[in-house]
Amino acid sequence: MSLDGIGIDGIESAALQRSGWIALSDVVFRPQDALLETAGEQHSLTPKATALLLQLCQAYPHAARRDLLLDLLWGCGRGSAETLAQVVAELRRKLGDDARAPRFIRTVSKVGFQLLSEPVALTATDPAPIRLQGQGSAHAALDNGTPAQRRGLPSPRPWMLAAAVVVGIYALIVFAPEPEQRLPPRPRSLANDAVVETMPRNAGSDGALVYALQNPDSGDFDLAFSDPGQARPRVIVTPGSDEYSPVLSADGRQLAFVRQWKESCQVLLADRDGALEREIASCQSAGPGQLIDISADGRLLAYTAPTNAAFESRAIEVRDLQTNQRLFQSDAQSPLHTDYSPRLASDGKRLSFFRHDYQTGQQALRMAQIDQDPTQSRELIPSQGERYVAHAWSPSNRFYAISNDGDGAQLVELEPARGAVIQVIAQIADGRNLAYDGQRFVYSTARVDDTFVARVDFDEGDAAAPDRVSSARASHRLPQLAPGGGHLLFASQSSSAVEIWVSALPAGASSRLLRLEANKLLALRWHADESGILALLTGADGDIELANIAFPSGRLSNRRPCHGAVALGPAQTANGPLIRDAGGRYFRSCADLAQGGSAQTAHSDAMVIAGDGHGGLAASMQSRLGIWSLDEQLQPTEQLGVYRRGIDFAWALSERWFVRLQQDPADPSNLFVHRIDRHSGAERRLRADQLDLTAGIEVGADGAVYVVLNEFDDVDIVALDWPESAVD
Repeated sequence: MSLDGIGIDGIESAALQRSGWIALSDVVFRPQDALLETAGEQHSLTPKATALLLQLCQAYPHAARRDLLLDLLWGCGRGSAETLAQVVAELRRKLGDDARAPRFIRTVSKVGFQLLSEPVALTATDPAPIRLQGQGSAHAALDNGTPAQRRGLPSPRPWMLAAAVVVGIYALIVFAPEPEQRLPPRPRSLANDAVVETMPRNAGSDGALVYALQNPDSGDFDLAFSDPGQARPRVIVTPGSDEYSPVLSADGRQLAFVRQWKESCQVLLADRDGALEREIASCQSAGPGQLIDISADGRLLAYTAPTNAAFESRAIEVRDLQTNQRLFQSDAQSPLHTDYSPRLASDGKRLSFFRHDYQTGQQALRMAQIDQDPTQSRELIPSQGERYVAHAWSPSNRFYAISNDGDGAQLVELEPARGAVIQVIAQIADGRNLAYDGQRFVYSTARVDDTFVARVDFDEGDAAAPDRVSSARASHRLPQLAPGGGHLLFASQSSSAVEIWVSALPAGASSRLLRLEANKLLALRWHADESGILALLTGADGDIELANIAFPSGRLSNRRPCHGAVALGPAQTANGPLIRDAGGRYFRSCADLAQGGSAQTAHSDAMVIAGDGHGGLAASMQSRLGIWSLDEQLQPTEQLGVYRRGIDFAWALSERWFVRLQQDPADPSNLFVHRIDRHSGAERRLRADQLDLTAGIEVGADGAVYVVLNEFDDVDIVALDWPESAVD
């Protein structure tokens, strides 16, 4: 018989009917129970996902056409590409599949979806796999015998059984009433004519928009107003400076923005036409601290401000514009923490913002109740594998965010008190700088392809393109050379796991050393003898562990708690690495950290300690404003270079070379790799477009520098129409 799309004849179909199991590599699919079994875990499937996976099994080894899947799962004309994509995404999550490197389901451009793993029927009586073959529809339900068979009565003919099963399941899937839900909104383009159009904010109930626009000729950023019916935006130009982060009060009368000129950064208040009224405060030049916010009534202003004259630490301040009184200052714990991108609730009582750790590259979304506590904030924890990248409040004080898992993003509504997801509004490609006026979301987005580790060779000159070391994969970070220089270690954070990769040099062939489910990676450190790697991990429950990874076997061992650790210093004899806490103090071991024992620290304001692989150490100092060599007692002896927060981002050290990543304060779009020869004092600086400033840096004995680069096209502004009143 033909079991509706599985297409197994005679004895084979009867065996499948009795078992109801299908093997897909190391996954067992149980259609009758709508279950997937992976590594001893069971995942329930919706009826749509069950029917879709059956159809992919039936079509194997060919791709199932998208239009046929829509008609079969929803009925003619009822489905959409977005709803089908959501079902495919559900299957991928349950299978532990990665859309960028699929094991089970591959997207076939302009065709549909293809099953990559051969489906094999499992029977209770015969352990030998039975291959699936044939054609047909996919709405099958697998049953362990009919009632007549269980009572010993004559069975109906096979084709009659199959027909009954097909009709029943088809009716269940196609005609069963679905819960009322809003179809996912589709983004529509609002601004896509410049190199970069970003930081959008709504500018009135008529659909007007204000944003920052980059002049493709000069590279300067200007303020742009896009009014309904206008063919081109109205641009406010100030020669020789950049204007960022425009935001209007709800009545449209006050415009706050940031102006940057060389190393000067000011928060300014103007009218809607840009006529300058007054300077509110100094701000942090360059970096992510350019985002500001103004309350709906135009009275409160929130911005990222330096907390000392040297701009060594940054926090969010909220000021009353009428009294110039500071109402709130965020609780950044160390100079490594930068608080930025504030968003005020419409009632002016709550504040959300991001905290960025320059050592780990981690970005956390935080919430503060500014009318109750003028300093404290709490972190909103996303789902495992997700990270928040943008946030916004609505006029009715509902809270929204964009979360990204490395494969894509989704727009969600969050419960402000705990950070729980209330609803998923839409699946989107990516987004930054979210705003919402109660009628539509606006955000800036770039079609980011991938990140990869690249080798920058200074000897080849400015025109030489960096050589790829790793193949393009999402979220490559933390490149680190082995002590012998023959291997390069790096990490890749996917939607469900962290992967640790090793590339053999100079050929650059990459291989995955280890995959860790439900973990985030904070730091990596080679053993001095290259026998393994130390990894600082955080799990789904938030606990921090220090683990050993054997090399080259990739075996994970000796996982031990390391509560309070945020980074690893250079390896130290038999005691392992120094352990850094959130306050910037260094401890000899996790046990010392847990017990609160005496910290071994280079200086009270040492921030990041690194080693050169030959016993030499260096640290960045807050008060001494630079990178200093350290003696055996971890005291500063020689300054290797200045280190300015917001201009210099990451640095690395070898016995001969000192390198750092820089952003030009006069033009933040210019990114550089700066190298100093510690023997001769000679300096070189190469421009590196698409450089990831926070993903890490490494330098080899030959002076080659390893960095992470992004591949991207453009940044545009898009909108999602979603009236909040429709769901209240």
